[in-house]
Amino acid sequence: MKNTLFDKIFRDSDGNIVLAQMPNLPLIIWITASLLKLVFTTGLVNTGLDALAFGSLFTWAWLELFQLISCTYPYNPGATQKQRNKVI
Repeated sequence: MKNTLFDKIFRDSDGNIVLAQMPNLPLIIWITASLLKLVFTTGLVNTGLDALAFGSLFTWAWLELFQLISCTYPYNPGATQKQRNKVI
């Protein structure tokens, strides 16, 4: 297989085309809390959802910086085979 720009960008180390991967738990929590904030626009529930959204996004950023799991996904030599198999 020729090593083209397309292959470098969209293929993993096994040759599979990778367009997206499942988001990890902190991102799922952030998306859910952010959407619920649109429903509960005032009060303690909104404040709690705001704190939860911020905390989960902060946790996601921290994990990305120090564990390098998904931000460098196909090129991350530290990713396990199980993580590589989570490709959509």
